[in-house]
Amino acid sequence: MMNVKVGIVDDHPVVRTGIRMFLEDNGCEVVLEAGSMEEALEGLKENEVSVLVLDVVMPGAKGISNFKELKNHFPEQTVLAYTSLANKTLISMLIQSGVEGYVSKSDQMDVLVKAIHQLADGQRYLPEEFRSLFSTKEQLIELSEREQEVLQAISEGMKTSQIAEKLFISTNTVESHRKNLFAKFDVTNMASLLVQAQKMGFIH
Repeated sequence: MMNVKVGIVDDHPVVRTGIRMFLEDNGCEVVLEAGSMEEALEGLKENEVSVLVLDVVMPGAKGISNFKELKNHFPEQTVLAYTSLANKTLISMLIQSGVEGYVSKSDQMDVLVKAIHQLADGQRYLPEEFRSLFSTKEQLIELSEREQEVLQAISEGMKTSQIAEKLFISTNTVESHRKNLFAKFDVTNMASLLVQAQKMGFIH
């Protein structure tokens, strides 16, 4: 049986090394390692990857939007979301963004290997309790680059005037983006916005 060509995208080098060592002992060949989405996109231009194992939350990342961006550039790429975050809303949105599977970082490594081989065989993979989500119709949240910047600034505790100064926009524009964020995440206050955004991987 031929080894499955795997790519690993995670901002922690130690995590990547651990995954690579285990996978290479279990029928996989790691042909791409990246610490960011930008590195992953460049690497995919030069490497044929059967299954890309992608962390949901990384510094500077855009959460779920990362997966949509990846699929826009490489629509045929098979992607396995690999993260410590585990909730129904997040996994549903991952599926809507086009990923073929999800594995929690709290699972045993042999679960990751099983999922990779299953995806390489053209199947999907989800833990049993989430498998019904493959038929979900839940709406995918998409943020503009500016909305992502405002959200990140809010998460850092910045005030409206500080955000305006940092992004070179008016305070009215900041408030407009804030209202849009409330609407997209279906929340009515700042605390709920930050909780939902973190659950979905838009901030960390």
